[in-house]
Amino acid sequence: MAPVTADGYTVDLPALEALVQKVKPKLITIGGSLNLTPHPVAEIRAIADQVGAKVLFDAAHQCGMITGKAWPNPLAEGAHLMTMRTYKSLGGPPSGLIVTNEAAIAERLDAIAFPGMTANFDAAKSAALAVSMLDWRDHGRGLRPGDDRHGAGAGRGIGG
Repeated sequence: MAPVTADGYTVDLPALEALVQKVKPKLITIGGSLNLTPHPVAEIRAIADQVGAKVLFDAAHQCGMITGKAWPNPLAEGAHLMTMRTYKSLGGPPSGLIVTNEAAIAERLDAIAFPGMTANFDAAKSAALAVSMLDWRDHGRGLRPGDDRHGAGAGRGIGG
């Protein structure tokens, strides 16, 4: 388990670096359901690069805020992969996604997932997800959950 700061809301970077040097993981996963402020993804990526590890960001609870540009995009900050639920803050049908900006990783995921794990294509679910994504693309910040403003304010209050 990754070390967290004393308040429990984000990663303790010096402690993570020490743990990574000791364990030498192949994958570092970051995310959570209770986040008042964004995680330091770029700094985590720098630590991961020291041992050749990949960074996976679990955006199950934040993907709507990321899509609405209320929170930074973990892929743009250096995460190799991002997982998410399409129905929590994104507002789509019940499903999940794994996304990446890296072609080699995308090819490996595709080889693993298809046809074995995705052989039951659901056109209705795909169409509903497409409509949700188009809404985010076209309306972006207007659709984002309002909780980001309250969380950031609470985070500033707790953090000093």
